[in-house]
Amino acid sequence: MKHNKKSKSNKNIIKSYRKRFGRVEYRLIKEKEHLLEQYWSHLNEVKLLLDSLRKTYPNQYHKLKERYKLLNETRLSLSKYYLKNHNLSASLFSLSEEMLT
Repeated sequence: MKHNKKSKSNKNIIKSYRKRFGRVEYRLIKEKEHLLEQYWSHLNEVKLLLDSLRKTYPNQYHKLKERYKLLNETRLSLSKYYLKNHNLSASLFSLSEEMLT
């Protein structure tokens, strides 16, 4: 039941995008979303790598953790910029937050 509600709300979001931006701009927005999703998936991979490195090399883990922190801050600023400049719904941003927590 929960899944159906989500898919219905996603369909409504898509319809509102199409009405607001037109089909061409909607396609561009979807391409940008796809690029951001790829970026977030790469960050997830980095997070998994860090976890494995922490167990294997505890001394060097702290240096890598600082680098990951910078990557994560970049991701957050990109998300906020993306939402602000493209009038996307907050649900997309919350989805991105769930991916890395």
